[in-house]
Amino acid sequence: MISNAKFDELRGLAKGIICDGAVVASEAHALRQWLVSNCEVIDDPSCHALAMLLIELLRDAQFGATEEAELKRALRELIDTLPRSSLDGEEPIKVYRLRPRAP
Repeated sequence: MISNAKFDELRGLAKGIICDGAVVASEAHALRQWLVSNCEVIDDPSCHALAMLLIELLRDAQFGATEEAELKRALRELIDTLPRSSLDGEEPIKVYRLRPRAP
């Protein structure tokens, strides 16, 4: 089973890559390297699709506007589909009301 911490880490990488609105080849290579180093996440269908896309996009060493747009779209989709842990700061915190003890 893949830990949610790995998904959180990948989500953070994806957010960091697209946060400035541009995706460059070095970011794509770094993401591919992270996937290689954390190969257990490839069992997840979304991660597998991302890995296959990166192989295709980086195959010919040409990373232009088309490749950038494709990877941005895939990263946005990945951010929305990865399982989330309750500690990633994106889910609401549950608040419980404490009732006073009965005397």
